[in-house]
Amino acid sequence: MRNLIVGLGKSGLAAAALLLKKQQEVVGYDEQKKGAPFPTMSTISFEGIDRIVLSPGVDPRRPFLDSARALGIPIIGETELGLQEVGGTVIGITGTNGKTTTSLLLAHFLRQNGKTAELLGNIGKPLCQYLVHKGEQKGSDRVIILELSSFQLETAETKALFCAAITNVSPNHLDRYDSYAEYQNAKWRIRSLLLHEEHFVVGSSLSELFPRAIDGGSSSASIARAIAKLLGCEATSLEGFQTPEHRLEYLSTWRGISFYNDSKSTSPASTIYAVQKIQKPILLICGGSEKNLDYTLWKTAFKGMVKTVITMGPCGKKMARAVKRDYLTYEKSSLKEAFFFALSLAKSGEAILLSPGSASFDAFKNFEERGTHFKELVRHL
Repeated sequence: MRNLIVGLGKSGLAAAALLLKKQQEVVGYDEQKKGAPFPTMSTISFEGIDRIVLSPGVDPRRPFLDSARALGIPIIGETELGLQEVGGTVIGITGTNGKTTTSLLLAHFLRQNGKTAELLGNIGKPLCQYLVHKGEQKGSDRVIILELSSFQLETAETKALFCAAITNVSPNHLDRYDSYAEYQNAKWRIRSLLLHEEHFVVGSSLSELFPRAIDGGSSSASIARAIAKLLGCEATSLEGFQTPEHRLEYLSTWRGISFYNDSKSTSPASTIYAVQKIQKPILLICGGSEKNLDYTLWKTAFKGMVKTVITMGPCGKKMARAVKRDYLTYEKSSLKEAFFFALSLAKSGEAILLSPGSASFDAFKNFEERGTHFKELVRHL
């Protein structure tokens, strides 16, 4: 079989490695002209191609793929390729917010019960990369925890999950999806991957939508515990668990001003969550690249908590328009400028919170780089 890998990032290369291990032919294509340790195309061609494997960053609705569909060529994603091969106990976790923390907590609970947890997908190495080296893994009590984004779920269809969980869903990625409903439908696809329909866990905010699902509660810890219980793990403790970096991360206090790094926030709802957790007057730094999201909910959600809103990036003007009648609002050109401006306004007993509510790609490679830059600014104080 001759496979065309579209998108030669981490996931695409992992898919290629698995196919090559299975002694299948592989050719690659990437619009960014990335190199690969196998033949690549300079322009897209479907001649002689038996199957197309997409990286998550490649929208399956791209017009050039219509020609492949017309030729009857199957189109799958890297995650689907892995699901066809994986076997064993696999847990799928998705959601707009909290899926990483839930995945990490589940791994923590499983290890407390003597099980080996492998974190894959959106949180760690791609599933296909793990499968390339699967024969080298030891331990029969291994559980695969697969954190899944909506992009990864779009092309997934193989029933391979022992349990599936959705933490919550709120508007996000509307630069890729035509509507919120379309984004929701991508998330709901995780149910179709279940081996056992009754092993479906949802956060409390979704319990009315899915009345037959297991209500996992409203926190990452409670959802992780509900999944662990399905795996026979009753004894679970938060002792020793560390909150992952860039997720409402307390950094330090300087001259009575507290600093919080919530760079992982890429949606309006995640910023609201962060604001509600900080029990101090807040100077909020937000903004980044455009995702076509609605920030008008902030007008009421920030009441009594946010003192000042400082925006940046391409969607900063939209954010400022949404809240300027209710809050002191300033627009700045960069994170560094926004930080020092916030510092000039902040008083002892207040908090400076970076919770962007948008993607980072206007100025940074990813949210980790954005958060690290913020942490460096704080450290230099």
